[in-house]
Amino acid sequence: MSQPTPVAWPDTASALPVEGGSVVVRATGSAVETLVCLHGWTLDHSVWDPQHDALSDIATVISMDRRGFGRSSAPASLPRELDDLRAILARHGDQPVWLLGQSQSARIALAFAARHPDRVHGLILQAPPAMDDDAVVAPEIPYARFKHLADRDEMEQVRQEWLAHPLMHSPTPAIAAKLAAMVQRYRGTDLRGNADCLRLDALVLAAIACPTLIVVGAYDTGARILAAQALAARIDGATVQIVPDAGHLCNLEAPDHFNTILRRFLTQDETQRSIIQAD
Repeated sequence: MSQPTPVAWPDTASALPVEGGSVVVRATGSAVETLVCLHGWTLDHSVWDPQHDALSDIATVISMDRRGFGRSSAPASLPRELDDLRAILARHGDQPVWLLGQSQSARIALAFAARHPDRVHGLILQAPPAMDDDAVVAPEIPYARFKHLADRDEMEQVRQEWLAHPLMHSPTPAIAAKLAAMVQRYRGTDLRGNADCLRLDALVLAAIACPTLIVVGAYDTGARILAAQALAARIDGATVQIVPDAGHLCNLEAPDHFNTILRRFLTQDETQRSIIQAD
């Protein structure tokens, strides 16, 4: 099988040593507040380019290539990503942060906030999946098939099928090209072998005590919209904000609206946050 053509990468990030290798971290801005952004499955830190560009005046914006993705060399492991987050926080002053988890990474953000409540000011969860004990929706992503293909070293087929999935759809050619470039860099190491899991059940969700905002695109899949609503009902004080004219990756498809939501959430006091309503 032919190897994919290398994709150019902007040289704007640096490697941070973690267990088993390194993760690539990008930071912009020098504000006192810090926003840490965690990308979704198969993506990398470049998915957060619009947030780095627009929000660094109110927060130091940090993104990373999670272990197993992008240019990070550390092997994939969801539980170890909690330690990677601690390492990133230690590098940047070890102060409490705002934590933004996109899609799969909503699990990481929730688990970190439950285990380290003193380190998280608040959570923003973008298009989170259903939780482990939530029967509202069935799994959307055919991981078993993708794992089968990866074990046969058919990663190009994985990439093609994943880019055709509704969660990765964008009608905007420039965004579609950006997503294709990120997925082309995806090596599928998390699909091979027995990947570590990170369970999120009622006990974990009950431990979330910080302000929590769930953001979902109006054109995301019905399953993700249901999952967002179900999760909001299980976290005390959580609210859901809908981004119009955007799908699963609403931070890319409607960055101005998405960034306005984040700016409002990060700068309002706790009373104001608790009454945020969907536009």
